Amino acid sequence: MDDSQRAQAESRARMMFREIDADADGQLTVQEILDYSIKNTRSYEPFAVDKMFGSIIAADADKNHSVSEEEFVRHYVESQA
Repeated sequence: MDDSQRAQAESRARMMFREIDADADGQLTVQEILDYSIKNTRSYEPFAVDKMFGSIIAADADKNHSVSEEEFVRHYVESQA
C-alpha cells in the first residue's frame, strides 16, 4: 500500500469510526459496533457476526474492552493492506 492509499484508508476508517461511535465518547463498545452492523447489513448472518467480534478483539490492542479511534484506524488500515 503506497502513501496515498494509506491516507485514503485512514480517512475512510476515521469517517466510519465517527459513524459507529453513537455516543461520541471516542471509544467503540461491542454494543455500538453490533448496533451499527445490524443497522447496515441486509440480513443477520452468524458468520458475519463472528467475524466482526474477531475483528473487535484483534483491534482492541490495550485489551480494555473498547476500541479507540487509533486502534480502529490501525486495524482497518492493516486489514486493507
